[in-house]
Amino acid sequence: MRDFIMAARRRRIVLGLVMVLLVSLAAGCDENLAERPADDQQPSNDATSSKEKKPGGGAPDVSPDPREPGLDRDRQAKAPDEGLVIEKNVKNLKIKLILPKEKFSADEPVAMTLRVTNTSGKTQELTFASSKTHDFIIKDDSGSVVWRWSTGRAFAQAFVERRLDSDEKMVSSASWNQMTDKNKPVGPGTYSVEAEFLAADHNEKVGPVEIEIGGE
Repeated sequence: MRDFIMAARRRRIVLGLVMVLLVSLAAGCDENLAERPADDQQPSNDATSSKEKKPGGGAPDVSPDPREPGLDRDRQAKAPDEGLVIEKNVKNLKIKLILPKEKFSADEPVAMTLRVTNTSGKTQELTFASSKTHDFIIKDDSGSVVWRWSTGRAFAQAFVERRLDSDEKMVSSASWNQMTDKNKPVGPGTYSVEAEFLAADHNEKVGPVEIEIGGE
């Protein structure tokens, strides 16, 4: 009987030690799990990230969007200071032909600008029969055309849509080198400058503006 009691005590002691060992092992596993960062908290090296913080904790470095709504950039060049101006208002558009001065010396380039402003107070959609949206024409004192800006230029033969917001300007510029369309220099005298705006619902001619060549 005594041996039976002693054996039972030994079994209880062994079971107690086993339980202590198991509890210790379980506690160690919990600590390891607590020290290990979660996968979604680890630093990311994903190359698709579009924003990165600047050194020192600054704001993310976000480049501005270079795109701008509106017209082509070559149609939005700043017009020169107004000199000779002829203006026409038609269908909520203000159309101006602008030249810097009246008299030009021989061989001096003649700058000209066509500026169209939307005065309707709302966005207008302009349609052109091709990529040719405008033209400039030079005539001599007899009324004959000596130079046309579009001569020798290629234009896409497809309808072109242009959006012009309220008060937005569509600006087109050209320079005449005092040569005819046949590549011959013009002589001194009086010439006239005209411009054409070729939108389907606003097909308008502006001018003429008279200038003097060889007058300085």
